[in-house]
Amino acid sequence: MREAIGCVCLAPEDSLFFHRLFDRVTRYRHVLLSYGAGSSLEGEYALYVVRCAKALQLYRDIPLLADMCQRPLLVLVDDIRFRLVSLERNERLWYAGCDDPEFRLEERITALIQGRDAVLEREQVYLTPREQEVCQLLMTGFSVKEVAQHLGITVATVNAHKKQLFAKFKVHSTPQMVSSGKAALYHIC
Repeated sequence: MREAIGCVCLAPEDSLFFHRLFDRVTRYRHVLLSYGAGSSLEGEYALYVVRCAKALQLYRDIPLLADMCQRPLLVLVDDIRFRLVSLERNERLWYAGCDDPEFRLEERITALIQGRDAVLEREQVYLTPREQEVCQLLMTGFSVKEVAQHLGITVATVNAHKKQLFAKFKVHSTPQMVSSGKAALYHIC
């Protein structure tokens, strides 16, 4: 029998999303779980998966779910900017973009369930809260000067963060950073 993964539905359209997503997965079966503000999750699963399609879900529902889950929570996001938001530190909270055709969901689920960080390590990018802010602004089209003004820091400080981001993403430009981020799995620290 295939191991069950708890798929948390924040919106009615999420059930169809999970049915389509798990059509390609042979090792695991998905169990749809309804979730609303103030409710709890039924059952205990090796891993929980949730789709985040709206910013409000990211700020309101994901932190609450992360606190409720005793197992890893894989947050599938449609928009690259959602992966770069500062959230409270939670060792069980993982992000992945579901917009990449080579998503490799089954491999990621197996790695998270088994706690094999080595499989995920080649894709992990650890960002500090300030790096997340700088990265988010750069990826939304802000110039270095605009980022500095928006965050109340100097242009030199923004450039230092940008240099760190390029090193972490193993890229040499902002457009490369945006494209490399589409397939990356983030662990928010």
